[in-house]
Amino acid sequence: MARTKRALNPNNGSGFYHVMTRTVAREFLLKDHEKDEFTRLMRKAAAFCGVEILTHAVMSNHYHLLIFVPPPQELSETEVLRRVKAQVSAEHYHVILREIAQLRHLGGEIGEKAVAERLARITRRMHTLAGFMHTLNQSMSEWYNREHDRIGPLWAGRFKSVLVEGSDLALLAMATYIDLNPVRAGLVSDPKDYRWSGYGEALAGHALARAGLIRLLAMKGSAATWAAAAPNYRRLLFVRGEKTDQFPGIAREKVAEVLAKGGELTLCELLHCRIRYMSDGVAIGSRAFLERVFEANRSLFGKRRTDGPRPMKGGAAWAGLMTLRDLRLAPIS
Repeated sequence: MARTKRALNPNNGSGFYHVMTRTVAREFLLKDHEKDEFTRLMRKAAAFCGVEILTHAVMSNHYHLLIFVPPPQELSETEVLRRVKAQVSAEHYHVILREIAQLRHLGGEIGEKAVAERLARITRRMHTLAGFMHTLNQSMSEWYNREHDRIGPLWAGRFKSVLVEGSDLALLAMATYIDLNPVRAGLVSDPKDYRWSGYGEALAGHALARAGLIRLLAMKGSAATWAAAAPNYRRLLFVRGEKTDQFPGIAREKVAEVLAKGGELTLCELLHCRIRYMSDGVAIGSRAFLERVFEANRSLFGKRRTDGPRPMKGGAAWAGLMTLRDLRLAPIS
């Protein structure tokens, strides 16, 4: 059976994406040590590929990332090699340097063309969604198998991806969904206590984790500092993470306590996370955004489909957000 093509942003694939990968057979293979290593490799892969990680959550048998893939860009040889040096082992890096030196030794136009082709093979994974995910999943698989004297795949099949509109409404809905994963799973009662998440890392002082959340909150009008972003994001997490009859979460009393400490909150209505929209919705955002995505990816849909946007079940709670996929089954927790 042919693979289903991914919906990519019409702007050369550049844009915001929620990506998720599960371990093989959904086994609980990622313990504390493995989660620490995954986070380290995640940052390395992002730096190599030029991808920005806005927030993340590494669970025992899967992970979630909210990322920004920048537009394709030309890189100097110096920049390419700088990224390579940060990504691979010292031995591998020197092998690449020797290869380039040997190609350049051919001399003249032939040598420079050969060097350019070698560098192009390296940069294929840069500034693309698939390139970043391949780099990350491959490096984690290789490390895990060495660490555990193991062979075989670590990840189950292809990664999932959902295209997210670059608006504060859509991005913050996805970001809070990701950072609330440990709470929904019953691992912690407060999202700050899970260190393998963007929010947990940010509170621990990680500069890149803070930068990702600052960018999200800056889009909503918060000052571009962690001191301003942190209380706003915490209030948002607690409002959206409140326990309901459908979903586990944070006790109402704790939510009230956090809001009281944080001051007056001007959020309209609770936006409770629906997992299938965030994992299987293909794309979420405004009606206009989804119409553009639908037209750019028309071949992915049947001939009888005439438009893109589909309302998300729950009505006003979604504050105007829509999805590209009409999910008829009940969301799963």
